[in-house]
Amino acid sequence: MRLGLVVCLAFVGALPASAAPRVAVHPLVVMGGDARGVEQSRTDFIGEAARQPIGMVSRGAVTETLARQPNGECAAEAAGCLALLCRETGAAYALWTTLMLDGPSFVLGARVVASNGAVVKAVEGLTIPKDLFSARAPQVQAAFRQLFSQLDLGSLPEAPTAVASAPKLEPVAVVVDAPVPTVEAPAVAATAGGSSAARLLGFVVGGAAVATGAVATGFAVSAYSTGAALKGRVDSHGSVLPGDVLTASAIDRNSSIATGLYVGAGVAAAASLALILLSGDSSASVSIAPVEGGAMAGVSCRF
Repeated sequence: MRLGLVVCLAFVGALPASAAPRVAVHPLVVMGGDARGVEQSRTDFIGEAARQPIGMVSRGAVTETLARQPNGECAAEAAGCLALLCRETGAAYALWTTLMLDGPSFVLGARVVASNGAVVKAVEGLTIPKDLFSARAPQVQAAFRQLFSQLDLGSLPEAPTAVASAPKLEPVAVVVDAPVPTVEAPAVAATAGGSSAARLLGFVVGGAAVATGAVATGFAVSAYSTGAALKGRVDSHGSVLPGDVLTASAIDRNSSIATGLYVGAGVAAAASLALILLSGDSSASVSIAPVEGGAMAGVSCRF
């Protein structure tokens, strides 16, 4: 007899090719200005930092570490303090930024310090003239965008201890069409037993594939629904609100977990199908299909 086997694996998304470096963002150091202007500037700074291509350490972890420092922050030029902030939050780098609100121009400065205390990036004395006839907040936000453009945090190398992510997986189609030789054996009972065992193992593996796909769908649906809700909670400039930074990180984490589980479910489904079809006079099919917010998996057999 001839055996036709077609296995198709399709994924909702692909695993990231590389992980963004983790960065502990020190609270903005503001010089001059009134209390309201200082608070608004710090909020705008965190919002713009959250939009950068980095893995931003939670504000809670940064605040807890800085609480043990004088005045709750690192002093100017304190590379040792920033290196400590890296180590205690598990970050590869720390970002320290200053803003001068008084005077005819906004003056900004920033430095990126590695966990060993080395300064890997710096912007000193970035001066942006003020428009006295326009509101201050939009001008400060534009200044932050210019600062981050010069810093180019996306070019930061990963930490040496970072775990390399899995390579990007593309959809694969495998078609096997080959004759299956029939072997005459006197021990018919033993052959039937072996086929039965292979078929049973195929069912077990297929069940595991369906269960894994279901768990993956749970993570995918969670990431999709949370992301849809987060889209409606941005400020007037499209920036993520400070209180939603952790939620955005959770969405990315759930999406990565779902994708990894879909990979495992697809591999298990292919193995299940092969075991069942090769076990004897039987037929089966295992499928995983993407749907909105996740995927659908199913197993059908005839024997």
